[in-house]
Amino acid sequence: MIGLLTLYHLQPAASISTLGRTILIISAFVLVPSFAGGLNDARAKSHAFVLERTVDLLHQSERIANVGGWEIDPDTMEVYWTQHLFEILERPWDEEPPLDEALEVYHENDRPIIKNAIEAALEDGEPFDVEVRFQTPAGEVRWLRVQGVPKTVGDNVVSLRGAAQDITERKEHEQELQRIQERMEFALNATDAVVWDWNVESNEASFYPSAESLYGTTVKNWEGFIEVIHPEDKERVQQTIEQSLETGEPKHEEIRIVRDGETRWIEAPGHPVEADDGSKRMIGVARDITDRKTYERRLEESNERLEQFAYAASHDLQEPLRMVSSYLQLIESRADDELTEETEEFLEFAIDGADRMRDMIDGLLAYSRVETQGEPFEPVDLDEVVADVRDNLEMRIVESDAEVEVDELPCVLGDENQLRQLFQNLLSNAIEYSGDEPPQVLISAERNSSMWKVSVQDEGIGIEPDHQGQIFEVFQRLHSQNDHKGSGIGLALCERIVERHGGEIWVDSEPGEGSIFSFTLPAV
Repeated sequence: MIGLLTLYHLQPAASISTLGRTILIISAFVLVPSFAGGLNDARAKSHAFVLERTVDLLHQSERIANVGGWEIDPDTMEVYWTQHLFEILERPWDEEPPLDEALEVYHENDRPIIKNAIEAALEDGEPFDVEVRFQTPAGEVRWLRVQGVPKTVGDNVVSLRGAAQDITERKEHEQELQRIQERMEFALNATDAVVWDWNVESNEASFYPSAESLYGTTVKNWEGFIEVIHPEDKERVQQTIEQSLETGEPKHEEIRIVRDGETRWIEAPGHPVEADDGSKRMIGVARDITDRKTYERRLEESNERLEQFAYAASHDLQEPLRMVSSYLQLIESRADDELTEETEEFLEFAIDGADRMRDMIDGLLAYSRVETQGEPFEPVDLDEVVADVRDNLEMRIVESDAEVEVDELPCVLGDENQLRQLFQNLLSNAIEYSGDEPPQVLISAERNSSMWKVSVQDEGIGIEPDHQGQIFEVFQRLHSQNDHKGSGIGLALCERIVERHGGEIWVDSEPGEGSIFSFTLPAV
């Protein structure tokens, strides 16, 4: 019989005496007839090639998984590390310390965790799996997942082997996720909101922090959600959600629920989400808006009472004003030959004052009715609106020799009558405050996201910077009645109309250079 004993090192350039646990012994015994008298060299080379490839594959696998191996000898308490564990810990290869020194690589706050786990494994044979921090020689703190499995013979632990994986990147992601979750919890707690997630395919619903905090009961599926909705709102909610799932458009609902016998209002916007496999779910946020709806109802009732008061006041005030104006005009016509020039002037002042008072009352009434008497919004062609306004103001335009240039204007969503009033007020002001020169007015528009910005620009007398913040207030006048006629309500009415349309209005002006009144309206 002829045999071959071959020793291979897993770590090149290391001596057998220091790496006795990391060498692989391969025995190849070949039975041949005694007359063969030779060794199969080809077979030995084949074994060496396979071993070299296996060792290389092992090293590559360690690097890819960022995992290193280790072993502790219970008798000598010596620690053995694989090549990649040295690299993970950033330690030189010739530094295989005893256990006490090896534990020094771990963060001081986590050292007791790994030490207790190793001691329990060596004494009681208990495997362990812990996540601890370690510190590199450069002082960088990183994370390791360390797993250990004791090898026992009878009741004795003869070896403790395991793996250590660098999980720093994963821990950083977890910590960032934890910070995001904490911020979300803070935001939800601050607003008393609940995040909801409905899986359409499985019909499972989950809520965070809980459904009970909002609905007063556990909600686990679609039927449970529908159950708590007020009977008058159920059909509308079902139709809205079905439409949202079909179109993929977000839905925004204000619904009533019945909680402990009490009707409460819930705001529950939701977004449909479709996964790669085609499955659908809806995710959203719900919060109790009962207090807000209560305030809105009270405000609406207050506005209704205010409108009733304004209407009654305007009616009651206008009737005597008409009588005063009529009798003054009657006196003026009948006693025309007997009136002195001074008396006639006084009568004209009185008649003009009554007319201005009537205009102010009409303006105040229109101001109070913007919200309650407005028409439903529909697409409105602003070119047609401005054309109507120019027709209405044709006499003033001709008399003042005004030049009104109008760029192409868009269609917007709004109340046509109110928009006509808006343009008429702004164009009238542009003509009125033109100064000594003939009025030059430009009306233009530009798209701004979901809104149109419309501008009415003039080259008139302009507005002092200190007064620009006051011009949209009711009865606020910057000039005397003798200089410029007006009720003092026109711009306040413009602001109210624009706000009803969900827009903003502002002015950019330089004294002596003119003004640009700009406002935004929703695009169609």
